Amino acid sequence: MKIIVCGLGEVGTHLSDLLVREGHELTVIEQDPQRCAAFEQSVDARVVRGSGTNVVTLKNAGAPSADILLALTSVDEVNLITASLARALGTRRVIARNHSVLQHEQSIFNFAEHFGIDYFVSPERLAAAALAKEIRSPLAPIIDQFARGTIEVVAVKLKEKSKAVGQTLLELNLPPRMRVGILQRQDEISIPRADTTLAAGDELVLIGSPDGIKQGVVLLQGEEKQKRRRIVLYGAGDVGYGVLDYFSAFEVNMKVIEPDLDECERLNQLYPWVSVVHGEAIHTQLLLEENVMEADVFVAATRDDENNVMSCLQAAKLGIRPCMLVIHRPDYAGILSDIGDLLGIQSIVSPRLVAGNELMRYVTDQPFLVLWEHRANTAQMIQLRLQADASPLYDTKVRDIKWPDGVLLIGIDRADGTIVPSAEDEIRRHDSLLLLTLHSSRDAVLELFRSSL
Repeated sequence: MKIIVCGLGEVGTHLSDLLVREGHELTVIEQDPQRCAAFEQSVDARVVRGSGTNVVTLKNAGAPSADILLALTSVDEVNLITASLARALGTRRVIARNHSVLQHEQSIFNFAEHFGIDYFVSPERLAAAALAKEIRSPLAPIIDQFARGTIEVVAVKLKEKSKAVGQTLLELNLPPRMRVGILQRQDEISIPRADTTLAAGDELVLIGSPDGIKQGVVLLQGEEKQKRRRIVLYGAGDVGYGVLDYFSAFEVNMKVIEPDLDECERLNQLYPWVSVVHGEAIHTQLLLEENVMEADVFVAATRDDENNVMSCLQAAKLGIRPCMLVIHRPDYAGILSDIGDLLGIQSIVSPRLVAGNELMRYVTDQPFLVLWEHRANTAQMIQLRLQADASPLYDTKVRDIKWPDGVLLIGIDRADGTIVPSAEDEIRRHDSLLLLTLHSSRDAVLELFRSSL
């Protein structure tokens, strides 16, 4: 495929390397001459020096005939303009990186529709979602997350004593924002219907909102006492704020240590249920004064890698397990992954790596994205973006669509958020549909939405 990457920061450089290794025809756009020179020495790709906000630069890079453009600079406004211009010039698919401010503003303004952008990706929010996945302690393990962590996939196995055994899904009265996506009974895999009766030993894949998943797991496996976990978070940058947004006062007892006093005041205003401490978590005395050793989890998420490592070492020395940290520099991430266990660090998250993995999902010539695959590719979670100006499916309620057998609508991703739809929700233009489909049913669902793509 013919792909353009704009911005050779950590994320852009990492992704460009992956794309070249997979054999794509890659052109990169970068203003910084030192970054251009370093990239040209290490990666076999064409480099165009300039700004993606310049039409001449985009044309020189081949935007009118490109399959995909990824605007990955550190400035949201540059990414918006670059992606929008590339779309106007003829690029088939455009993706833009965004940060926390734009992330919040998307709930009140449809940037995707206004600028003609297919997808937004935030490395910091993806890193926060990965940390939240590790921190949370539900009754079942999280297999994967989609739509910026608002849709979760978990697996449960029904025990003999489960109240769900012998009941149909309809009789169970499952939470409205959760679906039983896959049922595996011995070697048979299916997408269950409302009249499907559950049996002991059934392996279920549940998909839905975090709250819906929690309720569904309790219903299927029985009530288990869950204490509020005590979490200490060091740093209130983009990743830190992302982590805070995944929790509430009912789930966790959260303490944030932040070295910037103005940021502490902002935290107090935005998250009144959080205990905020002004200081540096690299100092043992502060950790002792704040009884950090009583925490269940310690997370270091500042913008400074050295501070993150040192604070985690201090927390591990005090006996906190697990300790988690965010690492931005690629050389640090590799070394720490090898020796993390020895240092007492259980989880290392790199925004660069998680963003690279996410962005590679968009590199496809298919009209859909594959988000997740069940064992042996028997079922897939796919994403369809509805872009046609008109379609008979627009403004149609979910319950009125004639869905093919073996297909389940899991989520609708919109500029103002993601929902697990009810039967009364409507399909709209620019919706991104998250669909679970048996592999044998995928062609049928693509045919259903062909006029909408």
